[in-house]
Amino acid sequence: MDITQLYKYNGKAIVDFKWKKFGLMYHMIIWGFFIIFMLIFSIAMSSEEIYIFACILGFVHLFFELKQIIFYGKKHFFDIINYLDLAAYIFPVITSFYWITGITPPVVLISFSTLLVDLKLISLFAYALYIYLRPIDSYSLDNPPSNINIKDQNNPWNLVTKYYTILTDGSISATPTIIQQPDTNTNMFTNFFTSILAVYDFLTG
Repeated sequence: MDITQLYKYNGKAIVDFKWKKFGLMYHMIIWGFFIIFMLIFSIAMSSEEIYIFACILGFVHLFFELKQIIFYGKKHFFDIINYLDLAAYIFPVITSFYWITGITPPVVLISFSTLLVDLKLISLFAYALYIYLRPIDSYSLDNPPSNINIKDQNNPWNLVTKYYTILTDGSISATPTIIQQPDTNTNMFTNFFTSILAVYDFLTG
């Protein structure tokens, strides 16, 4: 059987199997390495030994990035987030080299490296929440759907305020009489870039 036909008819099952078998663990390992890398770089500012460890972890992440570049080729550079990933590893490694060699790095370099690491962390949270909270079905903010999928709780039309009519017998109508029209802020996790803004707003209060 042609492998393309196999993916055509069983693509979802294959993706689910790969994710549960090793994909989730792979991403959790990368997540764990990055959290350790971020904590070491952000907290330790005077220990040469710790910065050596930060360099090692930075090179580990750069190795993961190199694997993605080899696998995806030119397509890897079409996503702006990949540039953030590279910068979030390269600049902290350069800063760590300064400290290891006994040279105080420029304040601008320290600040920029810390900013990139924090932005990387925000993007990780944003991507996780984007996957979890994005709508399942397509929708339009201008035209309410004739039949809303109740199971799609992340659809903006399911998140807005609804007003129901109280019938003469005291019961409440099953269908809403008035539905507030959603806007782009109703569910900010409909795309990845607004998800970053939503996470930033959440963290900053």
